[in-house]
Amino acid sequence: MVIRMVGILFSIAFVLWVHVGEYPVVLVPPRNPRREWTEIVLLIGGLLLVPHIEIPLFWFPAWLGAYILYGLGAIVILGLVVGRRTLLQLGLALPKDRRVMGCVLWIMGMIALSKIVDPLQIAAGHYMAVRRSLAAVVIFPLLEETIFRGLLQTRLEALVGTVRSWMVTGVIFGVYHYYINHLLPARAVTSEGLLSLVYLVVLGMLLGAIFAKTRSLLPPFLVHAINNISL
Repeated sequence: MVIRMVGILFSIAFVLWVHVGEYPVVLVPPRNPRREWTEIVLLIGGLLLVPHIEIPLFWFPAWLGAYILYGLGAIVILGLVVGRRTLLQLGLALPKDRRVMGCVLWIMGMIALSKIVDPLQIAAGHYMAVRRSLAAVVIFPLLEETIFRGLLQTRLEALVGTVRSWMVTGVIFGVYHYYINHLLPARAVTSEGLLSLVYLVVLGMLLGAIFAKTRSLLPPFLVHAINNISL
């Protein structure tokens, strides 16, 4: 619990560090607000629904196959087809802010250190199998960064501004992971679980702030991936 509280404090400090200075211009120009809100509601509604669907996919059990298919479908439909966004607008570009990239390296180092000190922070232990490691460190971080940052945050940015967009997206990111990891399995509400919720919200805000400053999915993906190493 102490390690989790320290992680929260360090994450808040890194959020403030990343936030310093001006933000680049928005990736996606504002469109019809009603359309933006509709697509946001559809995106979040799909995320809430998908854990209740089981679609076996390769080695992914239970609902994770449906999660991957939904994510890919959302990227294609809401990103490329309906949203008419380029890969650049989705964040598939090189980072722009070198200062923030230096901050990202510090963040990755601190997270790596925390894994050495307490390797069982949120879940049950290390993924030893190669396929499970690939999923936890590559597939899901990349998929989730594209969904939460490339699709959701960019839409919110056009409606509520850059800073509010990564704050709101961070809350959604944290609450969603608490939803799938604690609420759906009907786990008892504990102080440790609530601390995990706070940590996930702050982590989501940090990832969003990094994306807003660099306009690239690569830096938040790297932070997300190293955070998942011991999950």
